[in-house]
Amino acid sequence: MFLSTAPFSIKPLIRIEGSLDSSYENDLQSFIDKFLDSYEDQDEKRYMRYGYEYYGNILLGKRILLDIIPDIRDVSLFVEHKSLRRYILYRGGRPGCVEPDKLKHVVKDTLGIKTIIDLRGVAIFEESQLTKDETLSRSIIWKYYNPLFENNKIDEYIKIKADEMKKRKDCNNLLINTNDQKYVFVLNSLNFREPLKVVSEEKFDFGSVSNGFSDFIHCLDCTKRNKRHTSENNILNNELLIEKRKESNMTIFKSYTYYMLRLISHKYAENWYIQKYISEKSIGEIYFDFAIFDSMTVSRALKIITVSQPPILIHGNLGKDRVSVIVALVLKIVGISDEYIIRDYCASEAGSLSIKDSIDFEMARLPDSIKRCKPEYIQFFFTKLINKFGTIDTYLDEIDFNESWRACLRQKFTENHYN
Repeated sequence: MFLSTAPFSIKPLIRIEGSLDSSYENDLQSFIDKFLDSYEDQDEKRYMRYGYEYYGNILLGKRILLDIIPDIRDVSLFVEHKSLRRYILYRGGRPGCVEPDKLKHVVKDTLGIKTIIDLRGVAIFEESQLTKDETLSRSIIWKYYNPLFENNKIDEYIKIKADEMKKRKDCNNLLINTNDQKYVFVLNSLNFREPLKVVSEEKFDFGSVSNGFSDFIHCLDCTKRNKRHTSENNILNNELLIEKRKESNMTIFKSYTYYMLRLISHKYAENWYIQKYISEKSIGEIYFDFAIFDSMTVSRALKIITVSQPPILIHGNLGKDRVSVIVALVLKIVGISDEYIIRDYCASEAGSLSIKDSIDFEMARLPDSIKRCKPEYIQFFFTKLINKFGTIDTYLDEIDFNESWRACLRQKFTENHYN
């Protein structure tokens, strides 16, 4: 969310000190204890344990999975819900590898991914912003998956699939009868490393909010830098956007300061802005901003998950922030309790260990809070969402993911109609 590029490491960075003849079980327990000892809060330690147990097995087993997709896991992994189906939705960081065969083997063959949702937005088209590994990985992925990155094309895909669901009256049978074409959807997420821009209040149309649209502009710099990006209406109603703009937007002075610093150094300006932004907000508030200001992305992601062929992989850069918001909403819709949603969220702290050194280097000048996945972050997000809207369902109604959509999503995750 706050990285210009996703850190990547060819070799695993985690090592466990101990004698060569020590058992695997002892090494695993040492691994878990070593990291859990750093957590003083007992509730936090309890939530974190699940992630360290799971990823410790992968890291110590020297499996290549985390080398290709950091923080990868099935969203049902930590959920004790007998009717919740496995292998529908995976979450993770950006897939990457300097060896094309390994990338294909993990994503296409091992996991059998049929649909990919990339939350990094159109910035992935900027070659100057990508590492060689990212450019190569994108080429490999797009060789096997049909890319859709224009909003109108994505919306058209969603509409076609939704119409097919209505005709069949069965959200699962649709997926059995579709062809084997695989897709990667690039959703235009906001760039939280730069000031957001909202048009003046005078330009908002207060005549009707029933259509759910307003003149919310995404990111000024994204609009200028990416020719493929066009501003579009946000789903949430006008009054809420104006209210949230006053709460969330940086002052004009800070925005001007950012653009002046960019004349000296783009990266320095980004680091300065992120520090200012995070100093005024908690991570939970940042997640709330994403849900409000990027509601189009949230809505599209939920709809793609509902209508697309599983297994589905949703990822961002690290896969712990924007991905967590969407996955948390999915689990909430399906009926999973907060206890298990928090377990899944906190697991990303252990899931990022394979690239920890790279993350520390990339974020050396940024607050430590943005590297963490503390329980209170996702708890605060839900609390603020409920305080603002009354219920999670009300928020989902506002972003055009109504009960009809939610029923199909629940059916997809809870009914075993697949071959």
